[in-house]
Amino acid sequence: YVNNAICMCTQSCIGSPSMRCMEVTYDVTYFLRKGCQDGLAVMETRTYTVNIGCQCVGALPQVTVPNYNSE
Repeated sequence: YVNNAICMCTQSCIGSPSMRCMEVTYDVTYFLRKGCQDGLAVMETRTYTVNIGCQCVGALPQVTVPNYNSE
C-alpha cells in the first residue's frame, strides 16, 4: 500500500485567483515478490508515482495560437 497526498486547494490558493494549486509528485521504486526459486524469493521492481504534497504556483501563461486559416 502506498500513501498519496491529496491537495485541498482545488480552485485557487493563498486567496488569489491568479495562483493555482499543483501536485508535487515523486517516483517510488519498490519490490514485488513474484514467487520462490531454489528457496529464494524472486523479486520484481515496480515504479509508482505518488503525490507527496501540494504547492501554490503562478497561473499558466496564456498561449496565443496563430490562426493560419483566416485571411
